[in-house]
Amino acid sequence: MRIVTFSFLAALFFSVAGCNSEPENPRAEEAISKELFIEAYVKLRMEGLRSPMMEISLEDRDQVLEEVGVTEEELLTFVEVWGADGEFMVEVWGTIDSLMMDARMDARGGRDRGDEEDPGESAIDFRGAGGR
Repeated sequence: MRIVTFSFLAALFFSVAGCNSEPENPRAEEAISKELFIEAYVKLRMEGLRSPMMEISLEDRDQVLEEVGVTEEELLTFVEVWGADGEFMVEVWGTIDSLMMDARMDARGGRDRGDEEDPGESAIDFRGAGGR
């Protein structure tokens, strides 16, 4: 079975990150929301990190995308639309990094919580995906 890593998304983002200096994006309506992209990306990466090869199979990828309610094409459109906006993408990657770090800390028990989370639920809260 073909294994797919999601570094291609990161490479695509960084390859076009400096190409556009326009503050507004006329194609913004074509893309999914930043929050939905972040949720999908983080869930895909977390699934990939669970595997011994730190990659995700196409089958697992499709299952995660279906759960989130987004398609591969929608993720790629987001990259095409926003990838050239350096400031925007710094914010996106900062949020992704923060959520990944939080999930790792939660998994290690390194965070104090007022309420215990159901072990069957995601350790990531996407409601605050726009920043801290």
